[in-house]
Amino acid sequence: MKQTLRRTQWEGLFFALMVATTESYALFYFTGKGLADWQIGLVATVPLLFASILQLFIPRLIKSHQLEKGILLFIFLQLLGLVGIFLTTTVETPFYPLLISLILYWIGGQGAAPLWMDWSSKLSTQENYGFFISRRNTIITWAAMTCYILISIPVKKGYFPIQWLFLIGFFARLASLFLQASLNRRTQNIPVAFVPSESEPEDQVVSFNILKTMKRFFLWNALFRLTVNFSSPFFLPFMIKVLHLSIEDFVLLNSIPFVGRALFMQNWSRASKGIRPFWGIQISCFFIAFLPWLWTLSHDFVYLCAIQFMSGIFWGGMEMTNLLMIQNHSYGKSRQLMGLNSAGMTFFSVIGASIAGYLVANHGATYTDLFNLSTAARLAVAVAFMANVTKLEAAHLDARSAKNYLFYVLSLRPSMANIGRIIMPRKDSSTEEKS
Repeated sequence: MKQTLRRTQWEGLFFALMVATTESYALFYFTGKGLADWQIGLVATVPLLFASILQLFIPRLIKSHQLEKGILLFIFLQLLGLVGIFLTTTVETPFYPLLISLILYWIGGQGAAPLWMDWSSKLSTQENYGFFISRRNTIITWAAMTCYILISIPVKKGYFPIQWLFLIGFFARLASLFLQASLNRRTQNIPVAFVPSESEPEDQVVSFNILKTMKRFFLWNALFRLTVNFSSPFFLPFMIKVLHLSIEDFVLLNSIPFVGRALFMQNWSRASKGIRPFWGIQISCFFIAFLPWLWTLSHDFVYLCAIQFMSGIFWGGMEMTNLLMIQNHSYGKSRQLMGLNSAGMTFFSVIGASIAGYLVANHGATYTDLFNLSTAARLAVAVAFMANVTKLEAAHLDARSAKNYLFYVLSLRPSMANIGRIIMPRKDSSTEEKS
């Protein structure tokens, strides 16, 4: 099983290379080719809208014994999208071909994610799953950041055109497809973590109170993402058109969040046992609410790097605690709940970005206007919900618990120890094959 776990990390490294070369540079490249703000808004949202609709149905249609085939199918769709993105660089008017390619790309990525989570329950006990997934995600984050920075050097020097990055992304994802196929063969005789039969409803898989709390959090996540996307799609054009960042500064500034994520990812996991992911989500949202407003205070590069570091810490926490909120209570059968949560967040993200695009196109809203609007709306949703969940015993967060939770998450000592364990991994129970 240790060898299998190592292979999942290699598969994750190739995935990280794809993210570093494709997701990180695609909008930068096409914005530079002259896409208008409304087009940027569409390519940043419409593909996610298609993916969100499918996420409502795909996890319900794919049974446990079909997980391996389902994962490979969606990775293949993502590969088709990568081919399209590369070919789009040869087209004079790239908007519609790019839009179609990104739809395939995001359907593939978003479709594979919840299936992979249930498949990976074969590799670890439920008790150690948080440690396993946070360590893997930390490795992927460091790898993505390193690739992202290193790749910018030959691009800047002109050793090869930026379009080649998308071809590198394709071959990286192709390698991850072959590795995943190999992992599927290795684990085909290991059952997914025990769950009730596929026909049983969710409320028999998860206790009623926890399920009720989770679905309320799903709604909150969705509303919060709506407010986030009043500003989120416009940070990239803001960096290019207002800050006039060079490619070196652009790459450095956008690599800083990787550092925040990687340093504290496992702290979020270790702090989020049982019902505590409900606490982590509330804390993350509260701090994330202030980020757009902080961007309006100064254009000093060092200051913006500090904001990006803070962003990485709390967005990393948001993602990890959302995952553990579901996995802690529906281990091995999380894909339906993950699909529901992800679909809601994605759908409302599209609505938020569309509202912002409308304000830009029809009312002349500036980037500063959008950042301030997003901050006010985020904070209103966060505070209103945190006040509301005091009625939910499983999710109630008092000041003392918040302080202790946050103190552990932001402690550098366990963060450094976690990095040390990645560099020199020790044997632990998460690497033992389940009996």
